[in-house]
Amino acid sequence: MEFDPSLHKAFCILAAEEEWAWAAAVVEQESAWNALAVSDSNLALGLFQMHPNFVADMFREYGGDAHMLIALHHSPFAQAEAFKRFWRRRFADLSVNDRLGLYHYHGTNLAAWEAQARSEDPDPDGYIERVRAHYQRITAPAKKAA
Repeated sequence: MEFDPSLHKAFCILAAEEEWAWAAAVVEQESAWNALAVSDSNLALGLFQMHPNFVADMFREYGGDAHMLIALHHSPFAQAEAFKRFWRRRFADLSVNDRLGLYHYHGTNLAAWEAQARSEDPDPDGYIERVRAHYQRITAPAKKAA
């Protein structure tokens, strides 16, 4: 993949924030850093593979600005910012596993995730564990250097 200045800017900004490694782990799992990725269902787009329901909810949070709706579909920077809002503001009181499960399985529908989390198999496709493995790999060099 060619260098993308907007991608670099998005992650430089996130790098100053504590959630940068979780964002990077999600991107690694969702799109393998392909900013042009489209899901099998053709619904989720971009680095973070944001589904339409998630985009619509974030669009409302941004005050219904039409430019933001377009940016959430196409801009790595806007997607990184939306992920940060999701991770830090909207659901900061949830555990990491709950935030990952909510993001992957239900977008922002907390009630649906809470019901799934109580089921026998809350992570049927192993998403949470795969993202956690990416996170461990991403943060391992930083932990060794400290």
